[in-house]
Amino acid sequence: MNTLPLEIAVPRKMIEVYQGTGPTLTSMAEQRRFVRFRYLTKAILRYKQSFPSIPRSDSLRLVLVTDVSKTGIGILNSEQLFPSERVNLWTSGKGILQITVARCRKVNDRCFEIGAII
Repeated sequence: MNTLPLEIAVPRKMIEVYQGTGPTLTSMAEQRRFVRFRYLTKAILRYKQSFPSIPRSDSLRLVLVTDVSKTGIGILNSEQLFPSERVNLWTSGKGILQITVARCRKVNDRCFEIGAII
């Protein structure tokens, strides 16, 4: 994990939001079934070829995990992912997880906030 470069350009204001531990605040508009917990840590992502029209390399990428819940995970990646795209995520605590992208929001040119289903 230490040899992979971190290519994500995380804005300083976002780092402050994700630091710390414990449950995150929710709003009435959210449709979550389980509480999310802040968990800022590095993880390794490997793309799977989910869509024939979107070429993906088989290389490993360093990403940041921002929060976890019983059935979901939030990550920051330097590239855009699309809903229903599947990737493998290796975390030091849980091992290899197969996740499916549920949403992706562009923060800047090198930072995408991704919500995925475990």
